[in-house]
Order: sequence, then C-alpha cells, then structure tokens
Amino acid sequence: MPNTVYISDVIDAPIERVWGIMRDFNGMPSYHPGIKKSIIEGNGPSDQVGCVRHLTLGDGFVRERLLCLDDGSYIFTYEIIEGSLPVHGYVAGV
Repeated sequence: MPNTVYISDVIDAPIERVWGIMRDFNGMPSYHPGIKKSIIEGNGPSDQVGCVRHLTLGDGFVRERLLCLDDGSYIFTYEIIEGSLPVHGYVAGV
C-alpha cells in the first residue's frame, strides 16, 4: 500500500516573495542545503511543465519531472523518475 506523508509549515514572509523563489524548478540549491547542484535537462525553461531537473545530492542524484505549475494558486507538483534514493512512485507538491 502506498504511503502518504504530509508536512506543513508557515513561512513568515509574503507569498509573492516566497513563490518567486519556490517556482524556479531549477533553484532548489538556493534554499535546500542537501542539494549541491540542479540542471534542467535540455537547457529548457525551468517553468515549463514536463521539464526534467537533475539534482546532485551529497551522495547520489535524483531526476524529477515538473507535473504542474500554477502561479494563480502558488502550487507545483513533481515526480521522481530516477535516482539513487530508495523511493518509487514518489509524487510531491508544494
């Protein structure tokens, strides 16, 4: 049976400022210390649904596909399509 995990937190900043950082699907190294490098494969735009980012971790890698980006609702979803982490069927949303 699939596991579902929910994590919630409040960021004390205007949503527009936070979204300006979070919506950049290639910008994760700027706010996540475990991500050493991020590259959008094919050099396409990082806000194009379907783009794939390759994240270099401290020990390993993850490839993730952007599934949804909604500026009006301030959300995006993505899935892990390959990587060195022991996960399968991983879909996340912010």
